[in-house]
This record gives sequence, structure tokens and C-alpha cells, in this order.
Amino acid sequence: MKGLGEPLYTCVDLVDGEDGEPRLRELELVEPHLFLSLHTGSVARVAEAVLRAAG
Repeated sequence: MKGLGEPLYTCVDLVDGEDGEPRLRELELVEPHLFLSLHTGSVARVAEAVLRAAG
């Protein structure tokens, strides 16, 4: 992501193919549900990180 800086979140899910080689199952750069309600203060931390990345 040249010029955009490091992504704030990424997730790469791999599975074994029939031949034993890894296969990409899912690649996310945006998580639709970050489970922010589970950790006090997480909404503010995520908002601050987004603002820093945008700034």
C-alpha cells in the first residue's frame, strides 16, 4: 500500500488445498465487526488510530 502507510487492520485466512498447498480463503483490510464493545476505551483508541492515519 505504497503512499498510504501501514494498514490499521489486516486478516489473512488460509486453508490447506487438496494438494496440501495453502489456499487463500479470505483477505480482509477492513473488519466489519471489531468487537469494540468488549473492551473499555477501544472505540476511542480506534478513532484516534484512524485520525492519525488520515492526518
